[in-house]
Amino acid sequence: MYFYFIPISLVSAQSISFEQQVLPILLNKCSECHGDENPEVRLTVVNYEELMQGSEFGIVVNPGDPASSYMIEMIMLGEMPQDGEPVTDEELSLIEAWIEEGALNN
Repeated sequence: MYFYFIPISLVSAQSISFEQQVLPILLNKCSECHGDENPEVRLTVVNYEELMQGSEFGIVVNPGDPASSYMIEMIMLGEMPQDGEPVTDEELSLIEAWIEEGALNN
């Protein structure tokens, strides 16, 4: 008989949903400037495919590595969103966790 140790974090880990949790934040905080019509720096955040295409500066989400994701950097520096209500710490943590999980289209 074999026993396997499964870390509790893997058992209780809950996957972050792009559609249900991350996209609403992006639509609320970012789509005014990065929506479908004339998006600034050619970054559109209204759906997964366009977000993952990035901007005129390159990719903005580096799956698995929030620390090297340009989107996270811009939010943390307070440069984004430029207008409107800032991203809260809770929202930022959620986006970072989604990226850490691999930035899945789920």
